[in-house]
Amino acid sequence: MEEKDERKKLWTFLLTILCIFLMPIKGMAVETTGTQDDAIDAYEQIEEVLEIRTDIFMDNYPDSFAGCYLDGNMLVILLTDLKDADIYLDACNNSPYVRFEEKEYSYTYLKNLEKTSTDLIGDYKINESYVDIKKNCVVYGLLEDEYETYIQTKSSIDLPIQVILTEEATANAMQGGEGISNDKAGMSIGFFGTYKGKKALLTCGHENPVGSNVYYNGTKIGNIVHQEIRTYLDYDPRTNTSTPSSHGDFAIVDISQSPISTSMNVLGENGTSIKINGTAYVIEGLEVKFYGNTTKYGTGTVTQLNQKKDLNEPISWKPYHVYGLVVISSNHIAAGGDSGGSVYYTSSLGNNKIAGTIVGNNRDSRIIYMSPIVHAENVGFDFD
Repeated sequence: MEEKDERKKLWTFLLTILCIFLMPIKGMAVETTGTQDDAIDAYEQIEEVLEIRTDIFMDNYPDSFAGCYLDGNMLVILLTDLKDADIYLDACNNSPYVRFEEKEYSYTYLKNLEKTSTDLIGDYKINESYVDIKKNCVVYGLLEDEYETYIQTKSSIDLPIQVILTEEATANAMQGGEGISNDKAGMSIGFFGTYKGKKALLTCGHENPVGSNVYYNGTKIGNIVHQEIRTYLDYDPRTNTSTPSSHGDFAIVDISQSPISTSMNVLGENGTSIKINGTAYVIEGLEVKFYGNTTKYGTGTVTQLNQKKDLNEPISWKPYHVYGLVVISSNHIAAGGDSGGSVYYTSSLGNNKIAGTIVGNNRDSRIIYMSPIVHAENVGFDFD
């Protein structure tokens, strides 16, 4: 009898241990069978409840927030203190499509460091800068000649800063072809909407000054009423110079008097018409599609947010800074005439949402730069 009781106790103990190991623990990732849409849903809930977003830099991130990105069907939230995980879990109703990783530095600290620490690099011209949330550091990019000199003379920097070799990037040269054009170059239509109560379309900002006439197959459809490049001067105390800068690279065309009707469609794979029905929250890891007038349809994945990039207009070659660009690793590279083209996201339910418009590319790295839709919304462009 005693032996039987001992066996019973042993089985009870083993079952208890098994239950503990199988029990889901709040804040820990469990195996899920959802799609990327589920992770995006959690992200959008968090954005709404906490009133934050990551495709533009904000001043109200929680202190321990170090960034977030998509990893398949999981939203990965980076924190300097994992004790704060409940803030995000509560905001997304304990979504099983969220997991957490610990990092040393907060996103706010790194973004501020990016702005204030350029002098540590010396007198070199920084071609690009951004926060790499996965590596938890600030990245400054130098062109080849300056990078080689920097490597030979660099001193130790006791801060989370990485200096990399970057490549020259320009806004896509606007050339003729199908789509729309101004009096000197061709480009692509992004999306249709309204601006100050009038019908409008969104395209690229470079080489599109206010007042320019815009044509579709030779027919005038309107003129540029807002150009988002060189909207303010960005002062560099190291060189005591100022560079024309902007948040995003886009232009808005008033088409209220256009003789040609519009739709809410964009071109998709094989030139098929795709109906757009909203705007997307852009997040690292988002799988997107794009269409430009020259290279047509392509796909890619968002790899960086909030990148500052030095660009040159492709015809006048005037330099300018752009803040808040999104980097897309693509299956093919964009080309001249693709500028202003549509970038969108398709959910597993078939809903197509605006992500932004094509700005430029880096051919060697097979990346495309996108101006996210939020910048146009911030100046009054409304998709409807």
